[in-house]
Order: sequence, then C-alpha cells, then structure tokens
Amino acid sequence: MYYEKRGIPGEWDSERVQRLCKFLKLSEYELATMFCIEYKLMRTWMRADRFPPYVALHFSLLENWLAHESISDQEPVVPL
Repeated sequence: MYYEKRGIPGEWDSERVQRLCKFLKLSEYELATMFCIEYKLMRTWMRADRFPPYVALHFSLLENWLAHESISDQEPVVPL
C-alpha cells in the first residue's frame, strides 16, 4: 500500500519477470544466472508467482536502469 500510493510498481510476480526477460531477450533461467540464482530456485519462485525481496530488488534495479537507458536514447518529440 505504501508503494502503491507513490506510484511504484508492486511486488514481482512471474508475469513481470517474463516481461523483463522479453525486453532483455533472455529466458527466465538466463536472467537467474545473471544474478547467481540457481535455476531450481527460479523455477520454484516462478511457480509460486512470488519472489523474495532481495531478488525483487535486483530485478527492480535492472528494470529501472533499462527504462532510463531506453528513454534517454529517444529523440525529443518537439525539437528545442
């Protein structure tokens, strides 16, 4: 509720992880490998549709960095 009021996306679920993987063009297990997560744990969390806070933090940091990079590469709509 605290984060919802501030417009911050909620907890990480399997759908959000799949969106991040699609953006990165990686499988869920390749994403797990980037953060030294065993594939068995990743599979368990995907099935449970919940991720521990320490994993969600890493995914959020990556997501925020990618969003910043993709936005900063765009041309302005109205030239200044």
